[in-house]
Amino acid sequence: MPQLLLDDYVDVGVDHRLVQLTDQFAQEALPVPRAIGHPWLSVGTSAVLLESAEDIWRAQFNFELWDERPSSIELEWPGSEIVRLYLPSGVLDVDQLTGGMLMNAFDLGADGHYQVRIAWRPLDRKPEDDVLEPQASVLFQFWRAAQ
Repeated sequence: MPQLLLDDYVDVGVDHRLVQLTDQFAQEALPVPRAIGHPWLSVGTSAVLLESAEDIWRAQFNFELWDERPSSIELEWPGSEIVRLYLPSGVLDVDQLTGGMLMNAFDLGADGHYQVRIAWRPLDRKPEDDVLEPQASVLFQFWRAAQ
């Protein structure tokens, strides 16, 4: 049975519908998801770029580290993808584009290859709500990938 080892969350800025999660040691310029035919996700070697379908300013990034692949989340998170990333430091930063880099957003505790389930869902908020409150939630579930 999969065991959750570590979890945390952080609110991040979304700029021009874009926000990127990247390993501290990586520097990748990823194409905009819609430019490559995906509605919300572009994947590199050590980073992912997410694109919101709506104009939003904030999102909540929810991080989970598991000892193995966690159970299905499709009922709670209807849109998700599983990708493989090489994380040379195991420490993740969030590039908020013009909002700057949010350093040390999540520390996996070790470098290496990871499987990552990424899921995105909008939150029930109206445009006139406080712009400091997240309008979307993003889930990142990490577990070690087989070598």
